[in-house]
Amino acid sequence: MEFPAVFLLGYLMLSCFAASSHGVTFSSLHKTLIVSASSPLGHVLKAGEDELTIKWEFNQTFPPETDSTYKTIKLKLCFAPESQTDRPWRKTVNELKKDKTCQHTIATRPYTPSNNSFVWTVERDVPSANFFVRAYVMNDQEVVVGYGQNTDSSKSYDIFTIHAITGRHGSIDVASVCFSVFSVGSLVGFFYMERRKGKISQHKHEDSLILHVFLVWLYVADDMRGLLPRGFEVIGALIVGTTNLNVERSARDAIDVASRLRKALSQSENQSLVGAVVDPSSGALRFFVSDGSVVESVDTVVYEEQPEKYVWERGCILSCEIPIKLPVYYSVKDLKGAEDMLIRASDAVVAKFRDSKTTYVLETLDDSITEAPRAVIIRNRELDLPTESDAKSLLCSHFCSRNDHRSHSAENADKIHITFLLATSGASLKPAAPVAEYIPGIACEAKLLVVDYKLKVIGYATKDLPLTDAVSKLIIPGLVDQLHTMKSMTLPNLLSQGPKLHPYHFNPPGFLHPITTIYDSLYGETEMKQVEIRRSLHLRLGLPTNRPLLRIASAMNLSIAKDGAGGNSLRKGIPLLKDVHIGNPSSGVNGGDVSLVQGSYEYYHYLQDGFDDSGWGCAYRSLQTIVSWFKIQQYTSIGVPSHREIQQALVEIGDKDPSFIGSREWIGAIELSFVLDKLLGVSCKVMNVRSGDELPEKCRELMLHFETQGTPIMIGGGVLAYTLLGVDYNDTNGDCAFLILDPHYTGSDDLKKIVNGGWCGWKKAIDSKGKRFFLPNKFYNLLLPQRPNMDLQEEMATPREGFLTDEQREVLKIATESTEILSSSPKSPSWLMSEYLVKAPAGERAPNVGIAVKHVRRSHSGKVVRVKKEGGGGKGTWGKLLDTDADTHIDRNDPNYDSGEEPYQLVGSPVSDPLDEYKRKVASFINEYFTTCDVDLAASELRELGSSEYHPYFIKRLVSMAMDRHDKEKEMASVLLSALYSDVISSTHINQGFFMLLESADDLEVDILDTVEILALFIARAVVDDILPPSFLTRAKKSLSESSKGFQVLQTAEKSYLLAPHHAELVERRWGGSTHITVEEVKKKISDLLREYAESGDTSEACRCIRQLGVAFFHHEVVKRALVLAMENRAAEPLILKLLKEASEEGLISSSQMGKGFARLHESLDDLALDIPSAKSLFESLVQLAVTNGWLDSSSMNSQGYGANTEAEDERLRLYKEKIVTIIHEYFSSDDTSELIRSLEDLGLPEYNPIFLKKLITLAMDRKNREKEMVSVLLSALHIEIFSTQDIVDGFTLLLESAEDTALDILDASNELALFLARAVIDDVLAPLNLEEIGNRLAPNCNGSETIHVAQSFIGARHAGERLLRCWGGGTGWAVEDAKDKIMKLLEEYESGGVVNEACQCIRDLGMPFFNHEVVKRALVMAMEKKNDRMLDLLQECFSEGLITTNQMTKGFGRIKDGLDDLALDIPDADDKFKVYYEHALVRGWLVPV
Repeated sequence: MEFPAVFLLGYLMLSCFAASSHGVTFSSLHKTLIVSASSPLGHVLKAGEDELTIKWEFNQTFPPETDSTYKTIKLKLCFAPESQTDRPWRKTVNELKKDKTCQHTIATRPYTPSNNSFVWTVERDVPSANFFVRAYVMNDQEVVVGYGQNTDSSKSYDIFTIHAITGRHGSIDVASVCFSVFSVGSLVGFFYMERRKGKISQHKHEDSLILHVFLVWLYVADDMRGLLPRGFEVIGALIVGTTNLNVERSARDAIDVASRLRKALSQSENQSLVGAVVDPSSGALRFFVSDGSVVESVDTVVYEEQPEKYVWERGCILSCEIPIKLPVYYSVKDLKGAEDMLIRASDAVVAKFRDSKTTYVLETLDDSITEAPRAVIIRNRELDLPTESDAKSLLCSHFCSRNDHRSHSAENADKIHITFLLATSGASLKPAAPVAEYIPGIACEAKLLVVDYKLKVIGYATKDLPLTDAVSKLIIPGLVDQLHTMKSMTLPNLLSQGPKLHPYHFNPPGFLHPITTIYDSLYGETEMKQVEIRRSLHLRLGLPTNRPLLRIASAMNLSIAKDGAGGNSLRKGIPLLKDVHIGNPSSGVNGGDVSLVQGSYEYYHYLQDGFDDSGWGCAYRSLQTIVSWFKIQQYTSIGVPSHREIQQALVEIGDKDPSFIGSREWIGAIELSFVLDKLLGVSCKVMNVRSGDELPEKCRELMLHFETQGTPIMIGGGVLAYTLLGVDYNDTNGDCAFLILDPHYTGSDDLKKIVNGGWCGWKKAIDSKGKRFFLPNKFYNLLLPQRPNMDLQEEMATPREGFLTDEQREVLKIATESTEILSSSPKSPSWLMSEYLVKAPAGERAPNVGIAVKHVRRSHSGKVVRVKKEGGGGKGTWGKLLDTDADTHIDRNDPNYDSGEEPYQLVGSPVSDPLDEYKRKVASFINEYFTTCDVDLAASELRELGSSEYHPYFIKRLVSMAMDRHDKEKEMASVLLSALYSDVISSTHINQGFFMLLESADDLEVDILDTVEILALFIARAVVDDILPPSFLTRAKKSLSESSKGFQVLQTAEKSYLLAPHHAELVERRWGGSTHITVEEVKKKISDLLREYAESGDTSEACRCIRQLGVAFFHHEVVKRALVLAMENRAAEPLILKLLKEASEEGLISSSQMGKGFARLHESLDDLALDIPSAKSLFESLVQLAVTNGWLDSSSMNSQGYGANTEAEDERLRLYKEKIVTIIHEYFSSDDTSELIRSLEDLGLPEYNPIFLKKLITLAMDRKNREKEMVSVLLSALHIEIFSTQDIVDGFTLLLESAEDTALDILDASNELALFLARAVIDDVLAPLNLEEIGNRLAPNCNGSETIHVAQSFIGARHAGERLLRCWGGGTGWAVEDAKDKIMKLLEEYESGGVVNEACQCIRDLGMPFFNHEVVKRALVMAMEKKNDRMLDLLQECFSEGLITTNQMTKGFGRIKDGLDDLALDIPDADDKFKVYYEHALVRGWLVPV
């Protein structure tokens, strides 16, 4: 016997009924009963086994006549608050009729005032939850008039827990499983059964199946008919057991469930059924088959290797669309008549479907078929009668293509479109005239209502199915079912606001077949009514709730195949290749773990669609592949963008100039992330490696990405870009391989050619021949797109609870592992089930459903290693279980019926952990805070939440959530912590929370690549904001391992931030959170508060004002101005000294700021003496008083230079400085580099070059970013023209030695100096070793040394080259090597036949005029090598346009002259050629004559 079998578990749905109480509200009742509930087993009970004793009596504190009307007591089992959270089907409502707190009735007893007791055995159908007991007392009219309960009003004590059992029989869970089967002839998988006694049945059943998951229960038969395309049947069920399981009996139970469901669906009863049972004794998953009388065991199960291919190669989709208008006449006095009229009109339409005059036209709309078959006409009378017509003999294969390019999916399946035609007049031998029929109107006032329907039905048929059967057995029943469904949906609101119903077909990822849903277009997709419908469908189908899989934009378009609407792009009528990596040879890594992309994608490469992007479009093509992945997974409905659309997006966001559109300029990982964010709203992480040799070290992180995100990765390095689809990594020996999809392929879409040519295949960093795939001298950026957390997740924020117990999950796991031994196929049941039985860790987002085989992470032995995946749906999954209790159902006519109950009622919900509940709630209002930025609201919610002992977890959650967001949220998190400090959260909890973050830093780095840097900044900010004491760092270090990430965080916080010059301002402004108050404004405020203090003498108020300024790094200005005021106003001196003393003692003004203030005043004494003649003597006395009273440290005075002698400047140097200031100002105005260089040469003082550099950068730091960018560009030109490297080193040394003085006038001087240094390294003006040389010249721990460290950290950061080239808003974003590669590329293109104007435009697009000498040099070398003077034409055009200046021309020729000796080794006549070119250039005026 053979049966197809790919199967999945569904979901359990139980009805629940709320108490009915005729409009009585709970708040109006008095607690007139005293109730208690106890059990000898304590507060934990088992359903079906344990007993609960309930006692109740009248509360004697009420007057005796209170209970005079009491007649009946009803005992109810009620959900405790923790089991109601996020479960709207259990919500508490004040009106008892709608209240869902108490859903289980324990008993009903006559009322007596005392000595009442009842022993209740917990019923078997009670779900796992926390409960209490409530007693309602009713009068003789059965109206509730009082109550009592065994707990207080807040339900905080005497709560007991019930653990549910899971089925109708002891310790088993019965769950119905839909084994969906297609019509005759389509086999996906099959059962091959051997009888133990050697009897082998030769009978082959030709029923077929489809892989899918559905909610199945008897009362959802109508919904099943609506969702499933015609051609599918239920063929079995599954039972999961725990202990003492009778396997054969359970198999009969499973088959009985399947049989009843088939009957409810009106399917054939003459069908053999399958029952599957987990045997807990052996751990095996066993199968049984029954033909109605005998149940036989199945010994072997074999699975089809490629179910999609098998199904869609052998079958096709039928589709039929019929617009219908139903006229409904009704009397305004008899509204019920309108419903009857609609029912009669619908029945009349159903009758027309089988009317003898009805005709069906069958045709294909697929233009990819070269010779479209003729349409077929079938008359209704031919459907059931044995005729010999052509239509009767034709099969569905008549319309099917032989297109081998078609990928195997519902979107690309062969489609047969069926048109319904109704002949209103038949053929007659006698002539006849039209007859008008008169229908008398209704006597009273009548109205006409026209109900519009558009039926859209699909079905599946095997290719060998006759066309007449396809119409009569699939399409017509489908039309009837859909019409009845629409009628049922219309009737309740027919005369008010009738729904506007539209059927849509969807094919979510992981499904082999489409589904059909009916939406009411009266509601928008974001309205709650529509959201509830989608929520129900997602839960029924086991779909992830964070993906918009069932939105209208994701619906299939079956009308015309050539538009690619089904999610597959078409190219000249042929779909693009999908999933080209499937079937690739092994990687060659022994014992490795393979992690692959999750879901389908399309392969985009060079020259597709007739668009020539060879040599520059590889990153564009990689982006198109990534976008196709998001489109196919239905995260977006937009099409894959073209090159021009990608360029347009970058221009729109301001990243590129308008001239970028239509250009051939390359893009990299950063640009790709911008486009994904702009077009799809997709965020990305970028991984940076400094060398291709470092890529294997990133394998663990890449594996984690594929397991948790599953998106394709773009790799960019040098001038090449690839798409990464997976990694194979051996964690033991470090051997690894990368699955590369190469966009540089230029051939036809021939899968065999692509795979055999290595355009998609496994690549090792170094292959067996020693060849490197990733270059060691190139930087690589890896773009890791993140799965969007779509709004469906927020709309459907409902618990995804399974109701398999831990014990049952373990049994099922053991069973699947055991079954693998029995299978003769590598795709055994363990592969089928284990992938979906593992849930994502709490708090993490589970990966979503995709193609099953792509999600399995397995070793080369075939053993499944680990799967991180949640959900009860998708292809090849077991999903979640169904109950088989026939007595449980939902009555939709019940007045308490709530549609929200249907998809929500689950069994076996876990007991809520208070900490988990706290974490969930704080995550919710943290997200709300990030949206509203309302600090007061967040503080209020945290207070209301209570549970102050969990505040450290709140801090950890707040910071960790902010770390993975933008700077705005990081700043908001820091502000909130400061606001909550002391008032809401204690300092102890702040310390504990940050220490928890340090302990989890290793885990955080898995998801947030720059965890160390971000967390260090959070800690530094907390110290600056005075919510963490500086001693925290020392104490925490002692508790952490030196090798831990937490220890690195503390080191970074200390060295990079807290010890840096002006660290307070830098830290406060790092995320854009500063007040941006100017220095002049601060000085004015300081002067005002000091004057007010001198008048009032209120020291505490003055200290408060100083503190409010929030410029602790600028307190030296307070000291300096206070001392000047004391000198000017001798009467105020005692007050000033008192203020400074108290400010020092309170720690308001630090000792370093105090010393710096005195030192600054000392430096300006000469000027001050002009206004205050005794300034020097007064200053000496103030210093003496301050030192004597202990608030001025004499050592700090010495460190600030107190008493140092100034040297007179040399007149020559003074004049030089005056002149260079003028030269620099002119340069800032003209941007003429050549003129500035000539001016410096005219001065003839090269020994002062370092002084010029110092002055140049100092002046630029006090100007805008434009001037700073001009200075960085000028340094590159000066380095090549007249400055030596030593001049540059000496100049930066002078700058750093005076860094502290510079910082007095430019608050951010240290950071800007670090940027100038780092930019000089990136521009090849300085070498990295030069930074160490400069650092060695400086005093240890001075501001300059710290600036060096900051510059080094800038250079070592991710994407350093691109960021630093754009740090002032200029630059091209490329490293010098990249620029050289681009220059070489454009010259090669020009030499091979390019256009001069286009080459000039490319040079202009480089945006590096100071580097155009490289263009000249390489053009001359190429002219010598090729012996082709076309390059001289290009140089002439560039010179004529002013694109390359005389200075750059001269420099380029000079570089060639300097390298002639080396050049002659490759070009023997290089010297002669150069002389010719040199004369040519002189004649045309390119060069400066020497």
